Formats: sequence, structure tokens, C-alpha cells
Amino acid sequence: MWRGGLAWAGPDELLCSQPESVAGAQTATSSRITLLHVPSGRTRPLLSSPANIPKLDILGPGRLLLEAGSLRQNLREIPLRSSGPGERWLTHGNGADRQPIYAPDGEWIAFSSNRSGNLDIWANRTGQFEVWLAAADGSGARQVTRDGVAVENPVATPDGRWFVYASANPSSRGIMKIRPDGSGSTLLVPGNMFEPEVSPDGRYVAFVADVGSERATLRVARMADGSRVPFEVPGPRLNPGGGIDEGRCRWLRDGRGLAYSDRARDGSYAVYVQEFAPGAGARGSRRRLTGLEPGLDAESLGVSPDGVFLTVSFREQLFDLMVAEGVPGIEGARRAP
Repeated sequence: MWRGGLAWAGPDELLCSQPESVAGAQTATSSRITLLHVPSGRTRPLLSSPANIPKLDILGPGRLLLEAGSLRQNLREIPLRSSGPGERWLTHGNGADRQPIYAPDGEWIAFSSNRSGNLDIWANRTGQFEVWLAAADGSGARQVTRDGVAVENPVATPDGRWFVYASANPSSRGIMKIRPDGSGSTLLVPGNMFEPEVSPDGRYVAFVADVGSERATLRVARMADGSRVPFEVPGPRLNPGGGIDEGRCRWLRDGRGLAYSDRARDGSYAVYVQEFAPGAGARGSRRRLTGLEPGLDAESLGVSPDGVFLTVSFREQLFDLMVAEGVPGIEGARRAP
């Protein structure tokens, strides 16, 4: 899926912008602009940008018009019961604070953030994303998986005996499980499956099937053997470059529902919950957990261990126009042949 901008720079040349990494696509940072010679496939780097560049065009010799996208993401805690304290912001700032998850005692929340200039927690120390295990203070980090391609969204089973993750390795593509010591690597659910989440009782794993396509669905399989249960929730409509973990879910603490981000009719994202009962399919009711606020999209979420609170990373997108001067190798704008 292409997540950047394209513009013809000549009869056989394309100007291309794209995020420099998966992390850059999620946090709207760090794009590179290259010139592609279409017949040969050769590319020539032109410049890098600290912001995401979803669109671009040529103004004249050496001059580019760039749409620069940036975002703010902050964490907001929302009570799931009518009684008790109200909503409150847990973080404030201009960075991307996302993917919150509560500690087992409910006293702490871990989340990824680029506020330090790096995308912490998600450091790809080996050149590829792998599963790492570290103490709560960040010490003693050690590598668990060695897929060598791309590992994403690891979660632990409630008893701590297994890590479950999504693998993009062609030989083991799908939902995998592995023991904390790196042994017992097993392919649970093969195919284009991502974003696993293990149920509170450890019996089921929810995941997004066919992610990034019009067929994307939220599904559930048994942890014991990977067999699917009759549960299927259609995912949001395809939104290339949206930067939202569409359909990624968290189990409610009683195991009777899945909370997930979905797109509303107006195009914004909110958190919904779909009832779950083994063998009953997805015929139960669906309700919205967060309100729809102008300019704010619910991107990722966590549920407290006692089931009382929901913490949501709300995303606010900002756009500016920039002009790049003196870019070598850029002539006046030309039409495609």
C-alpha cells in the first residue's frame, strides 16, 4: 500500500514521497522524497523531511510544493461506569503518545511515544522489528524472536507463558506464539493476520484478518489450536495513509466484549464495543464507548484490569503547505505521457 505522494517530473520520471519507516507512517514523521526513473526502476534521493509529506507537486525548476502533515496524540482516560470520576487527560504535548496498556495492578500505563525524538518502546535494534523483553525500568532488554523480517504488536497471555505476535515472514506469516525464552515458536493462524489480542482467560486470540484491504475483518481463534470461532466484525472501509490501527482491539475484562476503533459515517474514528460469546457469532449488540469530537480520532486504546477505565489515544492531524527551493534535478512541471 503506497502511503505517500506522487507527481510527474517528466515523461518517464516520477517524484515520490513516502515515510522512511513503518513508525514514520504511524506518527506522521520522517519522509523522504526521491526521483524514480520509471523504465529502469532506478531511484535518486532528493531530500528528507521531518514531517510526513502525503502530497507534493512541482512549481518550477528546483521548486516543490509540499503538503506537510503532522499530528498530536494524547492519552485520555474515560470511565466505563456512570458513577465515579469523569474523563481526564493523562498526557499533553505535541508528540505521538499511543498504544496504551495498563500494568496488571492498574497503577501504571505503558505507551509508545516519540516525545524524546525517538519512537521509544518500538526501537528496531536489529534492523527489523522483533519481540524484546525488558524490566519495567527498561533494563535487561533481551531479544525473544528472530524472525528476521517484521514482527509487530506482541502481547502476553495472562499466565505469562506465551507471547503472541504478528509475523510478516513469508515462511510463517500470520499470528504466532512463542515462549518468553524464545522456545516453542508456533504458527497459530496463518495468512494476512495482524494485531493480536489475547482474552482475559487466555482461551482466545482476537486479530484483524486481511488488514489493509476492503475485506478487513475482526476475528477470533482458539489459543489451543488456532481454530476460528464463528465471530466476524467487518473492518472499517479502506483508508490508505490514514495512519489508524483500524480494527485493533482490546478485550473487556469480563471477556464478553471487544473494544476497537472504527470509522463513523462522518469519517472520524471512535471506540466501539462488540459483544462476544463463543459460538454465537457477532450477532450481539454493538455500542459506542467514546463520543465523537471534531478533529479528534480514537487511534488506539487500553482497558484497565478492573474494567473500570478505558484509556484512548486521541489523534489530531495538522496540515501545512511548504515550498522547497533549490532542489537539484527538478525542472518545470510536465504532464504524464
